[in-house]
Amino acid sequence: LIIMHDMGEIETGDIVTTHKTADHTEMERQAIQKVKNKSPDFVSREIENVFESFENPKSKEERFARAIDKFEGLLFWFPDDGIKMIKSFDKVDDTKYYFEKTEKAIVATGMNNVLEYFLIMKKDMIKRGVYGR
Repeated sequence: LIIMHDMGEIETGDIVTTHKTADHTEMERQAIQKVKNKSPDFVSREIENVFESFENPKSKEERFARAIDKFEGLLFWFPDDGIKMIKSFDKVDDTKYYFEKTEKAIVATGMNNVLEYFLIMKKDMIKRGVYGR
């Protein structure tokens, strides 16, 4: 699930999550069809279901995969190079929106230890003046 959910990006390219819209998600959904047609049977059988399971998580495992995927993005922002990237964002509320989505996804998993780590990162981002940039 964690590996296969991004396979549409083979066709669309990666879009920074703070800039991703419903239109981008739909483009990725359509790109899944192209990847499916080019893939071996063991991938083509699963790729659509995996993408939908990731986009609309129902099981604990699906919620976990989604939360970890969002959390992983924060790890790229945390170092100084990531801070420079955040400061280059056009919209002021990009990071705040992303943090709120990530926090909600982590809370949904019930992983309190990951939530504690996330909240420490959030507090540091506020202190460094990039939360809500």
